[in-house]
Amino acid sequence: GARERVRPAPRRRGHAERRRGARRAEHLWGVGRAVGRGSPGSGASASLTMAAPRGSLGEDLAAQPEEAPVLPVAAAMAAAQRALGDAVHADARAAYATQRALEEECREARDAARRFAAAAARWRKEVGQFDAALRTMGDVDNWAACVAADVATVAKTLEKVAAKNADAGGSLGRQ
Repeated sequence: GARERVRPAPRRRGHAERRRGARRAEHLWGVGRAVGRGSPGSGASASLTMAAPRGSLGEDLAAQPEEAPVLPVAAAMAAAQRALGDAVHADARAAYATQRALEEECREARDAARRFAAAAARWRKEVGQFDAALRTMGDVDNWAACVAADVATVAKTLEKVAAKNADAGGSLGRQ
């Protein structure tokens, strides 16, 4: 049958990669640390996060009062994005913790099954040895019964021979 293609899980970015992305955003968009981890594709509008152009001598062309509201709005957007990301990843973290707990329980169950199999093998061996000992005792009992029957047969035969000799008047030793 047709096999269903499974998509790999998205790769988690490490701290260094996240920081590198934030630095790139700061460089490209002129966003400072107060803004957070905004990037061009993050949904933040360019008018809110882009720095004001600077003149040839380095002075700001935009007025100071216009820049002041931009940073709190951008910081609030970044905080909202982080909160949304945390909420989305909370389920993934819970699923991962559950998976780890299940793996640990499976490992413990596997170890318990191995211990049980070893104990069952020891029990089988001991029962086999006990059964062999009982069979040997049964054989000894049977052998003793056979020997007793043979001794009884020999004793009856000797009694008959002794009775015949007594009737004939002779002894066993003479001829």
